[in-house]
Amino acid sequence: MAVLGRIALERPLSDRRPGQASSIRRGVWLSLAMFAASRLVTFLVAVAIMAVSGRSLTDVLARWDGGWFLAVVDHGYPETVATGFGVQAQTTIAFFPGYPLLIQAGSSVTGLSPAVTGVVISTLAGGAASAVLWLLAARVTDAKTADRTVILFCFFPAAFVLSMVYAEAVFLVLVASCLLALVLERWAVAGLTAAAAGLVRPNGLVLTLCCGWAAVQAIRRHRSWWPAIAPLLAPTGFLGFLGYLYLRTGDPLAYVHTQRRGWDQGFDFGVSNVRSALAIAGSRQFEFYILVMVACLVGIGVALYLLVRWRLPAPLMIYVVGIVGIAFLSSNPTSLPRFLLAAFPVLIPISHRLAGQAYPVVVAGSAACMATLFWVTSLATWLWP
Repeated sequence: MAVLGRIALERPLSDRRPGQASSIRRGVWLSLAMFAASRLVTFLVAVAIMAVSGRSLTDVLARWDGGWFLAVVDHGYPETVATGFGVQAQTTIAFFPGYPLLIQAGSSVTGLSPAVTGVVISTLAGGAASAVLWLLAARVTDAKTADRTVILFCFFPAAFVLSMVYAEAVFLVLVASCLLALVLERWAVAGLTAAAAGLVRPNGLVLTLCCGWAAVQAIRRHRSWWPAIAPLLAPTGFLGFLGYLYLRTGDPLAYVHTQRRGWDQGFDFGVSNVRSALAIAGSRQFEFYILVMVACLVGIGVALYLLVRWRLPAPLMIYVVGIVGIAFLSSNPTSLPRFLLAAFPVLIPISHRLAGQAYPVVVAGSAACMATLFWVTSLATWLWP
C-alpha cells in the first residue's frame, strides 16, 4: 500500500496541486479510521452471535468457506476429483490457494493458529483495500468523493466478511491496486496484482480484460509494446492453479467439475438464481433474504445507471460489468451480496451523486444492513430451522 501511495504521488509537475501529499495522507488515515469503525461494529455483532449461539469467536469468524480455506492449510488438495454429487463430491479443489498460502505463512511466522491468522490477515487486507480505494477514487474524481466512497465501502452490507476467514479482503486489495495501477499506467504492477488476484479468487480473471483494454489503448498512444506486460501477466495466477490441479489430479477441469458436482455451481446464465428466488418467494420463507435480494437488484440497477451516465475509466467499467455479470449469471444466489462487494467501483458514482441528507441516511442504512445480515445469516444455520 505504501508503494501505491508513492506511485499515486508521481504525477507530472504540471498536474500537481498544492497540498496534494497532505490530502493523500489525510485520505488514507480517514480510510483506516472508517474501516476501524466498521470493524468495531462487526466484532460487536460477532461477540453477540458468540453469546447467543454458545460458539467461540473463531467459530463465528471462521465458518462456512472459512472451514474450507483452513482445510487447504491443513491438508492441501486431494490427488483425485471426487465422484458423485453433493457433500460426497465437496473437496478443497473448489478453493483457490492464494489466501490459504498467506494464512500458512502468517501462522508459521507468528505462531498463531490458522483461524486467528486468517482473521488478522483479512482485517489488515480490508484496511489496506479501503486505503487503496481512496487513492483510486481520488484519482478519477476528487477527495470529497473518495471520502464518501470509502465510507460506503467500509459499511457495505456484506463488508463483515472482510474480518472473516474469507478471501474477499485479500482479493479486493489486489483488485483495487491493479485498477489504480492501470489508471496510472504502471503496467508491471497492474499485471502482477492481477495475477495475484487470479490466484486468490477465480473472478480475478476479469482483470485480464481490464489490463488488455488499457494496454491496447496505451500501445496506440505511446507506440510502445511495454504495456502488453500487464495482460500477459494477468491470467498467470488463475491458469497456474488450473495447471497445478491438472498435474495433481489428471483432470484439466478439476475445479469446474468439483464446483458443479459438490456445490451445484457454475455458469448457467442466472437460471438457478431465478429459480431459487422464485422458490423462496413462493414459499414465503426467509423474508429477510428476499429483502436483501431486492435491495441488491435495486442497488446494482441504480449503480449501473450512474455508470452509464457518468463514465468511469474504461478498465473500471469493464471490471464492474464483468463482476456483476458473473454474480448474476452464475448459480449461487445465497452469496450474491458478498459477490457484489467485489463490484466496489460502483460506489464511486453513487458517492459522487449523493448529496445533502441522503448520504448519511444511506450510510446508516447500509451499516444497519451489514450488522443485520451478519446476525441473521450466522444464526440462521445454527439456531433457526
